[in-house]
Amino acid sequence: MALAAAMGIGRFVYTPILPFMSVAVPLPPFEAGLVASANFLGYLVGALGAAGRRLPGSQRSWFLGALAMSALTTGAMGLTDNLTLFLLLRFLGGVASAFTLVFASALVLERLTAAGHGSLSALHFSGVGCGIAGSALFVGTMAHSGWTWPSLWFASAAATTLLLLAAALLVPAKREQASPYPPQDAGERSISHQTRPSSRLYRLIAAYGLFGFGYVITATFISLIAKDQPDLSAYAERVWLVVGLTAAPSIFVWNKIASRIGPAGAFSLACLLEAIGVVLSVTGGLGAMMAGAV
Repeated sequence: MALAAAMGIGRFVYTPILPFMSVAVPLPPFEAGLVASANFLGYLVGALGAAGRRLPGSQRSWFLGALAMSALTTGAMGLTDNLTLFLLLRFLGGVASAFTLVFASALVLERLTAAGHGSLSALHFSGVGCGIAGSALFVGTMAHSGWTWPSLWFASAAATTLLLLAAALLVPAKREQASPYPPQDAGERSISHQTRPSSRLYRLIAAYGLFGFGYVITATFISLIAKDQPDLSAYAERVWLVVGLTAAPSIFVWNKIASRIGPAGAFSLACLLEAIGVVLSVTGGLGAMMAGAV
């Protein structure tokens, strides 16, 4: 539920709402790309910030606080048509998404492992795809019922708030250390100071960066691409729905693939499939677009 809210909605609901904003605001492609970039920049800043070892408070506090920020920034998108405010709100929303992902995962995976159900981690991460699919359904339904683009943002914020309340109940507080990270002893501090990232890590970061560069343009504009083509316009929301429905179970599938060919092989195969999907999404025709979404 947390990842459905912060990632599926907070980070990615911009994609199905964008076709309506592009006409009504209006928001031309260059400005739409800037708004998306602000969100991704916020996500980068948030991921680095959440990895810090000196954050005060508990994991649960950061987790719920970030979800609340996600709901607020999502709803505030419907209160303005100013580009500068769009950039600020989507940046803060990106920070919130990253913090939620990091701390929700820390809490859930820790408790799954303690309960002897570590294999259910795939279910946790399927929340991203579930959120994408859910947002595609309600955005498409409301838009075709005459809701305006600000109302779509308000509804998305309301959905995030409901998921926040559910997460707060389902992840109760427990006795935790004041810091979300365990204290280091002298030996750990010595090791951390002596360890340096290897060249292999830098190559992996570069590969992951290229993967992100390759897919986020399509992930941002795929609904708009479909909406702008007369023979695909009626299927714009369904394309995004297909992305979510196939993303949700894919975590489980890729875990199985990685167990057979190794994580590096699975990552390489995923990059190849992503590249094929990007090409198919602009090849033309409903079949190619749907296959690209899958």
